[in-house]
Amino acid sequence: QAYSVRAISGIQAGPAALPARGHANTNVNRAGKPPLAPTNLKAAATQNGVLLQFTKVAEAADYLVFRKSPGESNWNFVAATKTPRFS
Repeated sequence: QAYSVRAISGIQAGPAALPARGHANTNVNRAGKPPLAPTNLKAAATQNGVLLQFTKVAEAADYLVFRKSPGESNWNFVAATKTPRFS
């Protein structure tokens, strides 16, 4: 399994919170910048599955976790988390 994590903007109010016109990524604010991607993603096998840990992103309010199995071309949404770890 492969895992990917995306940060979601912490800007919650005012014009900067509105999606930028013409951007497919609604997480891009009017300044045209999405949050940086989390770094140092590490995965460890546990009895119940997997534990993911990564570096916190300053502007992030949430993190979206995606998974892709070998041979698949699309990432599948797994869950959202507010902390820089997921199990």
